[in-house]
Amino acid sequence: TQCRDNNNDHDCDICGETLSTCIDEDNDQNCDICGQESEFIDYSEYLTFALQSDDNYVVTGYKNNPTIISIPSSFEGKAVTMIGAFAFKQCDSLTSVVIPDSITWIGAGAFQYCESLTSVTIGNSVTSIGDGAFSYSTSLTSVYYTGTIDQWVQIEFGSNSSNPIYYAKNLYINNELVTEANITTATSIKADAFSGYDSLTSVSVGNSVTSIGDYAFSRCDSLTSVTIGNNVTSIGDSAFSGCTSLTNVTIGNSVTSIGDDAFYYCTSLTNVVIGNSVTSIGDDAFDYCDSLTSVNYKGTIDQWVQIEFVDYYANPLYYAKNLYINNELVTEANITTATSIKANAFYNCDSLTSVSIGNSVTSIGDYAFAWCESLTSVTIGNNVTSIGDDAFYKCDSLTNVVIGNGVTSIGGSAFSNCDSITNVVIGNGVTSIGESAFNSCTSLTVINYVGTKAEWDNIEKGSYWNSGTGNYTIYYDYEIE
Repeated sequence: TQCRDNNNDHDCDICGETLSTCIDEDNDQNCDICGQESEFIDYSEYLTFALQSDDNYVVTGYKNNPTIISIPSSFEGKAVTMIGAFAFKQCDSLTSVVIPDSITWIGAGAFQYCESLTSVTIGNSVTSIGDGAFSYSTSLTSVYYTGTIDQWVQIEFGSNSSNPIYYAKNLYINNELVTEANITTATSIKADAFSGYDSLTSVSVGNSVTSIGDYAFSRCDSLTSVTIGNNVTSIGDSAFSGCTSLTNVTIGNSVTSIGDDAFYYCTSLTNVVIGNSVTSIGDDAFDYCDSLTSVNYKGTIDQWVQIEFVDYYANPLYYAKNLYINNELVTEANITTATSIKANAFYNCDSLTSVSIGNSVTSIGDYAFAWCESLTSVTIGNNVTSIGDDAFYKCDSLTNVVIGNGVTSIGGSAFSNCDSITNVVIGNGVTSIGESAFNSCTSLTVINYVGTKAEWDNIEKGSYWNSGTGNYTIYYDYEIE
């Protein structure tokens, strides 16, 4: 046995605390701070090394069933800078390990299946931890890091089980439990930085950060508030997924993309503020956010309709039902400068009562206004050429629709189940009407067609395009005012 200050830096190699002199001043082989009995090992007896091409050493393995290891910063006069892949795999006896500041890289599976490991101290020079480095080390309870929060979030984790807090749930930075993450100098937050971390309650991402990685804060069950700085441009896949205590999110004006599942299953989320630079929101980004009541967008209505929503769960309106533009509830959508209305743009938006689509718009995407149950009137400009599938599906309050002469195709189920529609005007540019386009429009009584009967008869009509409609009459040679 020997003093737990193996590196003679006056730090306990187990608990990390510092004294001005030796941490075992009474030489009883106990740490004077944490009091643990010293079973400290001589690393030359329990570790194996290999010299690398850069003339530094890598720890390659272990022997003689160590229980407590403090990896040395040097060996035979040369720096120890790496822990090799699977170096301590299935070291069942290991309970505690201290990784010095000299180590920059920890290999894949390095501590895999160390089922008795409860504590790990990680030095501040580590920049990369390989895939599954701590996988199945299920007894971990504490992680001590000797750097700063800004250094921690820039470590490259190969996967969530590369990060020891995946199991430990407690991260101590310079011996203080991390509950708030205030990122001030880091340029990015890497993938899995806090994945599964239960102690985190708030996150403030400063203006130094430009990206938030995949799964960076996923399953942080205690996280209640997030503020994202003005220079972040991308939020990664599943970045905040499963943060079940998160109630409010503010996304700055510099963010251009929000990844797949970014806020998936944030079941307490009630309000989202979205900056005016967002151009795409990924698959299921807000799925299962069923407590949402409002979405506040910091751009214009013409910018909103051009956001690429990958599916309707990408749009927080699916649950919120109320869209605010710069804090003002949107009831009328007057589109004047946008060139297209993207798919799912207003899906399930209950606050919307009327839509006027100007001549700048050339296409209306799938499900663009589906389930807008308060929508009563729609006017479609002369330069729109296509109306997507299910574009106005189940708009129960819609009574009148004017489809301009520029439209050539009306998508499948475009107005299906709009059971209050009584009058439809269809321009003479239409060449195809999709399957079930007006299915179950039970109140339909009049179709005013701008062209002749012969032109009407030449329109390609999909099966069941008018199934379940009312007893309507078609009037030809109608003039759009």
